[in-house]
Formats: sequence, structure tokens, C-alpha cells
Amino acid sequence: MRCDHWLWVLALLCGCRTEPVPRQGARSAESAWSVAAPPARTREPSAAASSTAGVRQVAELFGISLATATQSSMRRALAEKGAALTGSSGGFDTYDSQRLLEGSKELELGYTPDGSLARAKYTFPSFMDTAQVARVAALVKQKYGSPAEAEGDVDLGEVSFRWLLDDGVLVAVRRGWPSTTTVLEYLHPVNAARLEEELSRQRAAQRRDSFRRQADAL
Repeated sequence: MRCDHWLWVLALLCGCRTEPVPRQGARSAESAWSVAAPPARTREPSAAASSTAGVRQVAELFGISLATATQSSMRRALAEKGAALTGSSGGFDTYDSQRLLEGSKELELGYTPDGSLARAKYTFPSFMDTAQVARVAALVKQKYGSPAEAEGDVDLGEVSFRWLLDDGVLVAVRRGWPSTTTVLEYLHPVNAARLEEELSRQRAAQRRDSFRRQADAL
């Protein structure tokens, strides 16, 4: 996950909003929604202020609220969908998602130590398909309304679209560069912070173990 993406998450946790870290030469990804030339960067109305105004916007996958989802509930739901669990390690479950969401290849779910869902990430692999990120963002827009933030140029460079839903779950569609592979990610800010703390603890333990092994060999 990019550093500026985590800064955006932390700013929301603190109760404030901030623009993403600007990149030199970046242009707005508003071109994904309209033909007119966009300004340098745009902030679109939130989903609650869009055509879905008056309807509470909550993140769901397979009928399960991501704000309260657990590893056991997600495993049951995915088993019912016939999704194949391809890996499970360190708080992450990985599934072959090709039959779940068209164009995607993998669904990765990350959990806190107590099994609460922290993040869900679909990966849409592609090669030289600059329009892919706009297609994925359009699917999310159909469900949750216009993104709260859009940054980048769909035709060139890094691009991101971000939604903040009423249940506090963050949704992001993003693409790096030069790879055009697109990622659709759902993030529970509090649980994601707990997961990151656990991963940091695991990495520190691994470094200590590695140091001890090296010390023994000296």
C-alpha cells in the first residue's frame, strides 16, 4: 500500500480530511467520468451526496457487512460461492476470484489477530490496458456513487479513486505505473491499523530471529 494512501487513512481516523500527497505533473482522473478536460485535481461529491442521497452507504461483500465481518463469516460466504481458498498465512486468506468478479484474478482478505476483517483486496491483472482502472472505478461508482476523491490521469501514470462510506469503510480503486494492473481495496481503518501493528510485530520478531541465526554463525 502506498504511503500517501496510509496518510489519507490516518487523516480520516483523526477526524480531518486532507488532499492526497501531490505528484509532479499529476492530472485529475475526472476524465474517467466525463469527456470535458478536467482541472488539475478534483474532489467529487461523496457517495452520500450523490444520486443515492438519503440512502446509507455501507460496504458489503457477498451480503456481509465489512464493518463487522470476521474470518469465519467470510470463509462461509466464500465457500457458498464456490471460491477456492488458495492460501492462508499470517492473518491473510487468498482466493482465486476469477469466478467471483469478472476481470479479477485474486481476492486477498486480511484479518486482525482476533479474526476481524481489516482489508479486502481484488487484483485485476492487465498489460497496457490504461482504461482498466476507469472500468473498475465505474463498477464501484454504480454501487456507491461518485468517489470522494479522484487523482491522476487515466491515460498515463498512477491513478486513484477513493470513497468514504457511512459505516467508516474506505474503498479505493488504484493503479500504479508503468504496470496497468488495477487494485480494488476495502479498508476498515481501525482494524487495518491493528493488522499493521501485528505485521510490524511479526517483522520485528523475524529480524531478531535472523540476527540470532547470523550471530550463531559468526
